[in-house]
Amino acid sequence: MHYLKFFLLRVGMFAFIYALAALVIDPRREGSLHLIPASSLVDDRSSKTNLFEKFKSDAPVDGLVLGSSRTLNISPRVLGQLTGLRYFNFAVSAASISDIAKIYEDVLRNGSHPKSIVLGLDANALLGRRKVEER
Repeated sequence: MHYLKFFLLRVGMFAFIYALAALVIDPRREGSLHLIPASSLVDDRSSKTNLFEKFKSDAPVDGLVLGSSRTLNISPRVLGQLTGLRYFNFAVSAASISDIAKIYEDVLRNGSHPKSIVLGLDANALLGRRKVEER
């Protein structure tokens, strides 16, 4: 019986510490206790946009890689060697379908018209697990 009390006390303490850490850190900013400023959360969309602008100023962009962070590993250099086209990897963290569509619309609106698109989709992007407005 002593062992059971000790075990339950330890599990309860661990659960309390975990819940407290999740409340304080809150990376998705879904809770009401926002102790960590939003600027400390990673948003690579603006930096990718700046990189794309610099990249397209050197020469036209023939191919585009779009998707979430799982697509970041696709090498534009390898795609270029295989196809002879100039690719830019515009994958961003936690991208949903609406994020990908917005990025593509922005690329077209800014005068680029890629001939080839590599689209990386995963379950989170297809199911829209996060709202665009929350990022």
